Amino acid sequence: MAIAEVGRTAEARDLAEYALSIEPRYGWAAHSRAHIAYEDNEPDGARPFLAAFLDATPREGVVWSHLAWHLAIAELHAGNHTRPDAVRGRRRAGGTHGLCAHQGL
Repeated sequence: MAIAEVGRTAEARDLAEYALSIEPRYGWAAHSRAHIAYEDNEPDGARPFLAAFLDATPREGVVWSHLAWHLAIAELHAGNHTRPDAVRGRRRAGGTHGLCAHQGL
């Protein structure tokens, strides 16, 4: 993710994709991928990826709720102003840990 923060998003994307090819449920690589999509102004790149990742990984994972927040932000970025509520409802329906209060979901 640090590589993306200094403008080297193509290299960061390659590294995140490589990490995910080794361990598809690696939350921190998914987190990097979400940031890369945001930095590259591509909400459509983040939304399908994050939705699939969240569906495939346990909700108890270390960064699951934060990635759900990223998905909600990507939906807002794409102009889908009702979709973040669906992300929030989906999260609460899981019956496990709630989203972080500072994330507003």
